[in-house]
Parts: sequence; structure tokens; C-alpha cells
Amino acid sequence: RKDKLKSQLRQKSYSFKARITRQMRKIKETIGNYSSEIIIAALVVIFASVFVIWFIGKEKTIYIWDYANYFYIYKDLGSRFGIDIFGAIRSIISSVRHDEYNSLPTVFLLPVYFVLGETRLAFILAISLLYSAPTILVFSNLIKNIYRPNSFFQPNNDAAVIHQPVGKNTLLLISSFFLTLLPAFWAPTMRGYLAVVGVGLIFAVIIFYLKSSLISKSYGELILIGAILALLILLRRWYAFWVVGFFVSVTLKELLFFEWRKFELTRLAIVFRHIGIIGLTSVVLFFVIAMPLALKMLGSDYDVYSAWRSSFSFRWLTIPIYHLGISVLILCLAGMITAFCRRSFRPAAFFLTANLVFTYLFFIRVQDMWIHQFFLVLPIFSMFAVICLIEIYSRLKSNASKLLFTFVFLIFSLINFSAVFVPGFDQYVGPAKFLFPIHRNYPMVRTDLDQIRSILEVLDSKTKGSTKRIYVLSATETLNAGTLVNGCRKFGSQFDSLRERFYWTSEVDKRDGFPFQFLKSDYVVLSDKERHGLSRDFERVVWQLRERIVEQKGIGKAFTRTPGSFPLQDGQNMLIYEKTRKFSASELREISDLFVGYYPELRERFEITPQMIKELSDEK
Repeated sequence: RKDKLKSQLRQKSYSFKARITRQMRKIKETIGNYSSEIIIAALVVIFASVFVIWFIGKEKTIYIWDYANYFYIYKDLGSRFGIDIFGAIRSIISSVRHDEYNSLPTVFLLPVYFVLGETRLAFILAISLLYSAPTILVFSNLIKNIYRPNSFFQPNNDAAVIHQPVGKNTLLLISSFFLTLLPAFWAPTMRGYLAVVGVGLIFAVIIFYLKSSLISKSYGELILIGAILALLILLRRWYAFWVVGFFVSVTLKELLFFEWRKFELTRLAIVFRHIGIIGLTSVVLFFVIAMPLALKMLGSDYDVYSAWRSSFSFRWLTIPIYHLGISVLILCLAGMITAFCRRSFRPAAFFLTANLVFTYLFFIRVQDMWIHQFFLVLPIFSMFAVICLIEIYSRLKSNASKLLFTFVFLIFSLINFSAVFVPGFDQYVGPAKFLFPIHRNYPMVRTDLDQIRSILEVLDSKTKGSTKRIYVLSATETLNAGTLVNGCRKFGSQFDSLRERFYWTSEVDKRDGFPFQFLKSDYVVLSDKERHGLSRDFERVVWQLRERIVEQKGIGKAFTRTPGSFPLQDGQNMLIYEKTRKFSASELREISDLFVGYYPELRERFEITPQMIKELSDEK
């Protein structure tokens, strides 16, 4: 019996070892099959880490506006999770349902917060490693499947490859290196935007849509596409423009390439039913998850964003050149033409082009594209550029010519990258400067941090231990409410209480309305020079109130300048004015009538009512 038991134990031991051996063999085979992807992923992670560490190490600034929004959401959410996890979850749900800048994109960055902390470096590293790097890998996989024989994009094996076949490693290298070294891909991340996660989701939608015909897709695939589209809008509301462009381009593509010679009403009905399922899924999910935000979007007056829209006639052409540069834009256009020349890829090329055009035109009718909003069109621009590069490579005969092409491609990409991010690099490119993007995204450095700290110390001494409040009457990138409020955060806990004494500032008239809180402020910080962040016509509140205070007329007579000035790096000087008396009723009526005259259609947002006049003035 003992021998039998030993034999059974020995057999079980052998069986267990055999299973372990088989599993290890499978793991090794998997690693071997994806060794190229693993190596490229490691290179991307190393490059991203080194670049971010260098870039953030060069910055000495106070982060403001959109450069700061998600950074402080990241910090606040991380600290809240450490104190009250259930309260943090409730705040996330509320934020997703109501806020334009909701905390959903920062949730997935929290693992880095708990490992590396709440610094700016940790925040940008989190975006780069958890959002940017995976997006590059998804993009390279997308390109690989466009060109490989028997891929889901190429049902006809003979149409998969033009001229000499392009190896998998070549496809992965060209696509991943192109996006990794594309300045427009990294610029928003370096400024603290989280919108790059949407680029990865757009690539995912393109993969799921193009990998099979719409009519053959299962309900699960259709619902998945709709869910990703809803998630896109939840992450940033302006991705709704891409979603609208998607439905327009899908509809046109399905109609244009429908086999009308074999017209079957049933098949056409299935096509529209499947488009409807995708649309219904995205709309229902978005409304169920974020009903208040959805209603707010539907009721928004998008004319308020005209403040960010240029009046230049050819801005539709200059925006891509500004972000991509003329050389990359030419690559994109050549790739688009090449894609249409390939019969098997023509339907996909039409879909991509239509999506690009409609999304672009829809958005620039509202406002211009800043660096993060350019993500609406960057995915498809990138696809066409890489298609062009691969088509050129595939036509080269000798290994020497391929090696030379790869070398030139990498060198040019590095120069293009450095021109945008490395201060002073422009002097080395000379007359070739026109080939590169117009936009420069250097590390932000302020030389006036000591002056900002000084004015904060003065304001703290004037308001400490009181209920007095402060209003910043400026909306330039150098001086705005964020400069001082976030300066309090930067300079340490000694200014925590001062930060709470600043009023929220109205910077853009149609968006923010009249700053009624200004009328209750005890101190006003302004510039000695009239400067504007946007056009003067969109910042009348700022310059009209500033003019009255500086020139001591009308409502400005209630304020008196305090001693001292604080110079800024751009030649402005920060001044402090103290409110020394109540406003008169006539002063309040004058400023109210002025702004109601400017914006009669927004009367309720600019009118100082009789009740308010009675409360704020010396009128009895």
C-alpha cells in the first residue's frame, strides 16, 4: 500500500511538472511571437520617460488654466482616496455626471500617484506611460494589420502588399517611431492635457469598424463601438465632433460602396440598422451616465467659443501647418492619395478622409484647434503619413537604399521633434525652418516667480485674519487669477488660507458673464498696462473695469492704489488697489447699462439689478 501511495504521488508530481513545463513553453512561445512588440514597447517607455524627466526638469513656472486643471484634479483625487475612498468614488460619479473637466481621465492615473506621488513629474509620467505609450502600440498594431497579408483589413491576399512585401518588424518600427517622434502627439501631454487617451480610443474604433463589413458585425461588436464613442465624449466633450464626423462618414461610405447592382432592400436595411445600433448605444450610454452634462451640452450656446476663433480667411489651411509642419502635411496628403490608389483599401480610405474632413470642418466653424483639440484629426493624419512612408519603403529594391531611407527618416524626425521642444534649436535648422511646425512647445520658465511670491505675501498680510476678498482683473497668460491662486499652491502651505480669499475671475465675456463678485471684492490686482489674452472685443469686462480703476473714473473711484508695484517678465507691473468706499448707485447703473448695451441678448448675465444696486451702493 505504501508503494502504491508513493507511485501515485510520483505520478501526480510528474503530472504537475508536466503542466508547469507546458505552461512555460506556451509563455515562451507567446513572448517569441510578440518579441518585436515587446522590444518596441520597451523603447517607447524608455524614450517617454527620459523625455518627460528632461522636459519637466527644465520647467520653472506656475501652471495655469488648462495646464493646471487636470494636474490639480489628479492631486486632489489622489489625496481624497487616501482619506475617504467611498467619498472619493462619490465625487468621481458626481464629476462625470456634471463637470466638463470631470475626473474620469485621472482615475486611471492613480496607480502612479500612489507609487510616485503628486508632483508634476509624476503626473506627466503617468499620462505618458499609461495613455501615450499604449496609444503608440495600438497605432502600430493598426498599421501592421493594414499591410500584412491575410490581415483583417486585407481579405484579398494579392492586394495586401504592393511591390516587395514589407516585414512585420518594419511596419512596427516605422509606425511606432513616427508617432513617438511626432511633436503634435506629445505637445498636449507636456502641457498637462489628458486628451491623448482619446487618440487611442479613436484608433480602437477604426480597428473595430474596418476589420469586417458593417453588415457582418455582431451585436456585441456594434455595442462595443457605440460604448467607445460614448466614452470618448465622457472623457472630453469636444470629442463629440469626432463622433458626429464618424457617423456622417460611415453613412456616406456605406452608401457609396454599397453593391447597388445587387440591390437588396434587406441588406440596405441591415446596414442602417447597424448604424442605428451604434448610435443608439452611444447616445443611451452617454445620457444614462452623464444626463446633466448631456443636457448642458445640448443647451450650450456655442457662440461663446467664437472668442477662440480666428478671422483669418485661410485658417483652415494654416491650422495643420501650425501643428504638423509643411513636410509632415505633404506626407499626409501623399498617403491619402496612395490609399485611394489601392482598390482594396479604397472604401477605408474614403471613410478616413470623410471623417477627417467633416470633423475638421465641424470644429473650426466653432473655434480654432489648439494643441489638444488637434487630436480630433491627428489620428487619421498620422495614418496617412505612415501609409506614405511604408509605400516609399516598399518600392526600394536594395538593402542599402532601405537603410538610407530609414536613417533619413529617423534623423528628420529627431530634428522635427527637437525644433518644437528644445529651446534654441531653431538656430541649427536655418532656412529649413519652414519645413517644421510653427508651434513651439518649449519647457515653460518664468523669471518673475520671486515677484509673484512677494505680491502674495503683501496680499496675505493685508487680508489675514479677516473676511476681505481679492479679485484679479487680468486675463493674460502672464497675469490672471490662476497665476496667483496656483502660485499659492506652488509656494507652500503658508498660503493655503490666502488661496481661499481669491474670487473666481470672469475672463471671457460671453462665457463668464459680468463678475458680480468683483463688486464685493476688497482688493483688486491688475496690470499697469492694457494687455489681452484674446481679442479686446471678447474681454470688455476686463479692460473696461481696469480702465475705470486706473483712470479713477466711474466705478473705479471707489478704489485707491496701494504703495508698491511688482514687475513681471513681459514688462507688465502688478498693482494692488484697495476699495475705500461704497459704490454710488449712479456708478453701478452706468457700468450695468454699458454691458447690457454690449450684450443685450445676455441681459440677465450682465445687468446689475436694482436690488443689487441697493445692497452694494450708498443708496438708502
